[in-house]
Amino acid sequence: MDRSEYLPIQVILPLEQRDYKPKRGGGPSERRIFNGGFTKEREELLLDKVDSVSNHFKSSFAKYPNVPAVAYLQLHEDALAKSHRRNTILGLKSCPVIGSDGLGRLLLSATKAGLNKLRRLIVNNESKDNLAFLSAIDDFGAYTKNDVLQQFSVDNELGIYKARLFNHKDDLVTGAIESAFRNEAKLLGLEEPKKINYCKHLQVYRISSTKADTITSLAEFVGIRKVDALPRLRLIRSSGIIKHKWNVDIWPQRDTGFNYPNVGIVDGGIDLNDPVLDPWVVGRDKRVPDAYCNYYHASFVGSLVVAARQMNSNNPYFPETPCSLFDLTILSEKQHCSEDDLVSAIEHAVKQHHETIKVWNLSFQMTAPCSNDCFSDFAVALDDIADEYDVQFVIAAGNMLPDLGEKLRPWPPNDGYREMKICPPADSARGLCVGAIAHCEKSNSLVKMFDPSPFSRSGPAPSFLPKPEISLPGGNTDNNGDCSQLGVLGYDGSGNIVEDIGTSFAAPLASNLIANLRECIVPTPSWLMCKALLIHAGFLKHPAKQFSEFKHRGWGVPPSLETILSCEPWMITMLFNLKIPTKNEFLKADFPIPESLRTSDGRIRGEYIYTLVSKPQLDQDFGPEYLRTDLSITIGSGKEDVDGEELRYTTKGDLQPRPRAHNKFEKELIKKYFKWSPVKVGRAAFPKGVTAEDLRLHVNVIQRGEYEIDEEQEAALVVSIIDPKRELPIYNDAIRALRSSSWNNSELKIRDRWKIRL
Repeated sequence: MDRSEYLPIQVILPLEQRDYKPKRGGGPSERRIFNGGFTKEREELLLDKVDSVSNHFKSSFAKYPNVPAVAYLQLHEDALAKSHRRNTILGLKSCPVIGSDGLGRLLLSATKAGLNKLRRLIVNNESKDNLAFLSAIDDFGAYTKNDVLQQFSVDNELGIYKARLFNHKDDLVTGAIESAFRNEAKLLGLEEPKKINYCKHLQVYRISSTKADTITSLAEFVGIRKVDALPRLRLIRSSGIIKHKWNVDIWPQRDTGFNYPNVGIVDGGIDLNDPVLDPWVVGRDKRVPDAYCNYYHASFVGSLVVAARQMNSNNPYFPETPCSLFDLTILSEKQHCSEDDLVSAIEHAVKQHHETIKVWNLSFQMTAPCSNDCFSDFAVALDDIADEYDVQFVIAAGNMLPDLGEKLRPWPPNDGYREMKICPPADSARGLCVGAIAHCEKSNSLVKMFDPSPFSRSGPAPSFLPKPEISLPGGNTDNNGDCSQLGVLGYDGSGNIVEDIGTSFAAPLASNLIANLRECIVPTPSWLMCKALLIHAGFLKHPAKQFSEFKHRGWGVPPSLETILSCEPWMITMLFNLKIPTKNEFLKADFPIPESLRTSDGRIRGEYIYTLVSKPQLDQDFGPEYLRTDLSITIGSGKEDVDGEELRYTTKGDLQPRPRAHNKFEKELIKKYFKWSPVKVGRAAFPKGVTAEDLRLHVNVIQRGEYEIDEEQEAALVVSIIDPKRELPIYNDAIRALRSSSWNNSELKIRDRWKIRL
């Protein structure tokens, strides 16, 4: 880029006293009544269910008096919001909520005394709020072995399983459950269960048995939440279509005076004797014997981190600036790796190298798709590692597996096409999930350029969490599944440039982009800001145009690093790093409107596009409610009275892609309006102008109902003001408006050694 034409992004500094204000509380509201109200008949039915639960657990209470059982409470489908839950009934003295395993399906800690207390509260309750809550209860029952074994498969030739125990939020209870669990295993003749280190808050054990009926007997124990076969993984692809021999002329030369960012490759290994890739490898952690190694897949992935654009005809959607590699060899073509060993290897490598290796590329998938209701243990473990060591996992969305009967997808999909969902660990809440788009086409190709690739799996993750967030080139196929002249070019580890397809090869492009993005900005940005910039730039460049398309490609296709980090004359981009106390809200008034976007009669024109990426609190015990906090955002107009209390706030933007919804109950808000999603993209477009005295930004913290969280909520916000016709001098006008406003802004700084590379 010609630096004389470079228009820098603007960083907006919040003024704590002015921008963070206490939340304004609303007045009392009439609680909604469900199911015709809590009639005498419904009371008697609920009491019968409570008594049935007590009787079901009678023998367990006698055998293990210090081990609570678990009951479930199902709320009406229109009563899922936290405003319908009452801790006065489900409190510490009765049956407190300890989690959930489905939308509106609460899990309760149930003791003999607690169930008796709950019964008395139901009988002696006259509070209108509590009666409204009781009317919303559709069902109440015992959590039984059928719930424990929902994912259980007896088709497990190795006889290796994992058992996850309940967390009752009490250390003494946790100890009692673990002791009783080991005792039950011993009574059934099982080997001593081995605790698996997934996450500091997950109590997961490996258990072995060749007799499935022994495992089903163990599932009778009230302390077990879930039993399933321990997933295993191995490499599948081992070769591509050879195009030509590797050529040094297309390969970047390593600049010994340049500090390249590093990307960890968690894969099948890179040969330490490889003259092409070894000079770019800065460290290794090898856990697979040489005899079991196949270097093809990791070499292809690693070569894209180093030289993607050079190998792919200088296509601008392939990154140009190289990264160095860290090689974690854990996967093999010839032997399976169990999920717990894979998690352990990743955690160990990250712990040892997190100061220098900040981005970790995971171009693999489990066979089974993600659950609708529960985030995978693998994803939860990655989230925990990411938080503890401040690293970013970039995860491939996964591919269709024709060998397992999964069909490639045309675009748009046929009416009878069955969607194949992303696979763990792509459901990681902290991770960046990457889908694949076609970067080229032929007359007989299955999809067109920039359509979702025919093999790329679709979201969402559990609880409608949007995944993938972005897409990058992963290749295309013809009607017969042939990728010749339609795939991605990479290095195969054997001296060849080969052609292949897969989300495996889209993910390293994102790993390169986000690693370079973080490295070149001063001061070093948060991962939230890096993700926000990638997603925002992708939406501006190639957005998902329809809601049905969104689950396949995310919010868009990020362009080059140069484009991400700069503005055009007809637009301006502003960055906000937010830390919002949970009892406060962020309110930024006097929005700087470029003069060229004001009409003669005072209306405001243009497009206002935002991307908000937050870091919600997490609790794996709550299943689909794993994300415990949320941020809502609006760009709109408002008026204040003389005391500074806002009287009116009118939203001017729509979340993108704009969905169709029949109502705005909690389930619909989660499914189509991105409630509880850590990523939100919005657009307010006024081509003819809108009447407003001013615009303002408003960001508010929302919490789930059971536990109050006091920590600040971190978020990164990117806002762009755009002239849709790309004609008006928006940038210069916006800079003048910023100078005359109360906003405190500065230019986004790029490290000097990077400026010549952009």
